[in-house]
Amino acid sequence: MDDVLPFLLDLNGEELYELLTLYDHPERPIIPDIRFNLASLTDTNAEKEFRFDVRGVLELARLFELPDYPNRNYDMMQRFGRSPSALSRLFSHIVLYVYDRYQEIIYFQKRVCAERIQMYCDAVHACGAPTKNVFGFIDGTKIPVCRPRARPGKKENLQKQVYSGHKRVHCMNFQAVVVPDDLAIHCWGPMEGRRHDITTLRESKLADYLADHHDVFNGYIIYGDPAYVFGVGLQGRWSVDESEEFQQDDELSQRICGVEVR
Repeated sequence: MDDVLPFLLDLNGEELYELLTLYDHPERPIIPDIRFNLASLTDTNAEKEFRFDVRGVLELARLFELPDYPNRNYDMMQRFGRSPSALSRLFSHIVLYVYDRYQEIIYFQKRVCAERIQMYCDAVHACGAPTKNVFGFIDGTKIPVCRPRARPGKKENLQKQVYSGHKRVHCMNFQAVVVPDDLAIHCWGPMEGRRHDITTLRESKLADYLADHHDVFNGYIIYGDPAYVFGVGLQGRWSVDESEEFQQDDELSQRICGVEVR
């Protein structure tokens, strides 16, 4: 130390700062030296961890974890032996790959719906809905996000764009149609959180899609809450009025809503 001290005293402020930065190494998490091997798991362990047996996981996607609870990239580091940043890149790559390959059926499962649409209507009617032509239920969902910052060199208020005054949270909007067998036959998004459900519906062009495939959807409707106005293949909740006719319509809406929330 006595030999180093005179050397340090001869350095100016800038040189001393550069020297100190050489020793300022941030502490990083220890990445275990392991490699994930699905074949080493039994079907029982695979079902508990991924909700599928080994064969089912292989059919879905290799290295695509589907746990019973959300995991952080740091948590998965212990299993896969990869850094959180590498796991993030792998996850993003898989998501983009799946969407690019299956975006048509992610948008709408027309083949499945064509085969089962009457079965869906019968199931909705059997649960108490007075109508016999409702085969699915549409709604939007808001996924919370971190408050975004403006992009470099851009004067933009992204926090305002994604803030939902109704939910009081920064979020992104997604739209889905669910049918009685719990399939989400239509998924679309995301959109800025400040947008209304009717705007999301218009931008998704779902009504146009139903009209273009009238050979499948003619005479059938998707039911939604009051945010969804009546359109081709769509029915929002009937309005309430003092007249007997609209009171009956409201009773009809209540019975269908009872089916939707089951």
